[in-house]
Amino acid sequence: MNKYLLKHYIKSGAIICFILLFAIISTWLIYNKFNNENSTVDPVDSFEVTFHEKTKDKITLTKANPVSDAIGLASNAYTITITNNTDQLQKYQIRILDDEIEYQNDACLYKIPKESLKIAYHKDGERNEIKHLSELMNNVLTTEDIMPLSKVKYTIRLWVDNDNNLNIDKDSHYHGLIKVEEIN
Repeated sequence: MNKYLLKHYIKSGAIICFILLFAIISTWLIYNKFNNENSTVDPVDSFEVTFHEKTKDKITLTKANPVSDAIGLASNAYTITITNNTDQLQKYQIRILDDEIEYQNDACLYKIPKESLKIAYHKDGERNEIKHLSELMNNVLTTEDIMPLSKVKYTIRLWVDNDNNLNIDKDSHYHGLIKVEEIN
């Protein structure tokens, strides 16, 4: 084998190794970036809660455009997974709270009234339950049991109801928090 051909093989091998190393590192960085941004685990005493959106536990509605239920049910979804890590049946509740800190940070002049907001939620495989946000007693969306060593996934949507008679300023906002709490 001549010297020129050996140099060519070494040079080609180095280039191929560099490309493979670059591809592996890039893939690993991209995977970690999306994995860390899209889900946040919130440990609660006996179970853990995973928020699958970049907004984590925050609900934000910045456009006060009234829409029908059909359009509202197709709007932006907030998805959470609750995992029971114990060997006992656990009871939990999901609450929707006002995010007063976000109202201050966003310098919101007008809040969308809760009477004008509709919220829909469902567990996997079940039908949507739709309520006005003002109908929630103590801000509790639902109270449920979770079987030992199991998971349950919820999808939550929020929109401005077009059937209400309230005048809503177009600059109105709603900022909320999804809280999952264990009930003893």
